[in-house]
Amino acid sequence: MIAFEGVTHRYGATAALDGIDLALAEQELCILLGPSGSGKSTLLRLVNRLLEPACGRILVDGRDVRSYQPEALRRTIGYVIQDVGLFPHWKVWDNVATVPGLLGWERNRIAGRVEEVMDLVGLPARTYGDRYPHQLSGGEAQRVGVARALAADPPILLMDEPFSAVDPLGRHRIQGEFLEIQRRLKKTVLFVTHDVDEAVRLGDRIALLKEGRLVQYDRTEVLLEAPATPFVGEFLGLDRTLKRLSRIPASALARPGGPGDGDPPAAAALAEDLDLRLVLSHFLESGTDVVPLKNRQDRITGWLHRQDLEALARIGGAAP
Repeated sequence: MIAFEGVTHRYGATAALDGIDLALAEQELCILLGPSGSGKSTLLRLVNRLLEPACGRILVDGRDVRSYQPEALRRTIGYVIQDVGLFPHWKVWDNVATVPGLLGWERNRIAGRVEEVMDLVGLPARTYGDRYPHQLSGGEAQRVGVARALAADPPILLMDEPFSAVDPLGRHRIQGEFLEIQRRLKKTVLFVTHDVDEAVRLGDRIALLKEGRLVQYDRTEVLLEAPATPFVGEFLGLDRTLKRLSRIPASALARPGGPGDGDPPAAAALAEDLDLRLVLSHFLESGTDVVPLKNRQDRITGWLHRQDLEALARIGGAAP
């Protein structure tokens, strides 16, 4: 769906990107990860021609992006940035409707789509549509940014550190909501972050860059299990096994029925889609050994035993 072939970009005499070869399949979420100055955002901006390569080419669905008019190309690609970039004097409704309006959609079609995507991000239009950006929290503004990017139903999303300005609790929540949206819509996503935990939680694949060069590009599980260089292992951290647990939902280890014979009473139920790294933290902090899991309708769907989770952590975080 997106391919970079020998892409180099320079700022003056400095190569911000140096011979990047990278291909992203349709419906994959690829994380561009690396330290500051590694070329992540530069690589992203080449896709919608906010920047142009010094050499090499970028293909979208087999077509060189330079064959498109920049404005036409950008209207077919959703773009979400860190500071959201909402028009401050426009209501939320009008912000979300921006691209469909530029594409000349009929009014009724725009209205239906705005309501649809605002419901999708958890901000019903009847409640939030008439608000202005300054009346939103940071997390709400980011959700509006995602809704605006999705409004014209583009096949590709470019996301440049979209959640980094949100507080940690809100950030974790909006990451989970975005994963749910991605599972439903199956967009092709390039997502820039410098946060390893965010990369591991969200990415189907991770491209790790350093000083403008691609150091390793693999499925997230492979990257965590087999770093290609000492730099990759150091950047991902010594807790790579625990990071792998963050990719597994609690439901993957659930047992049917109730607590086992002789087990103490279980604690309050946890969400079945909570990742196992957070569940392990819960076990360690609470001292409990068994916890029920519930679905979104608050129905108990199974039971998680601490010993099962600890055994999984010891063997390296591979889901059963």
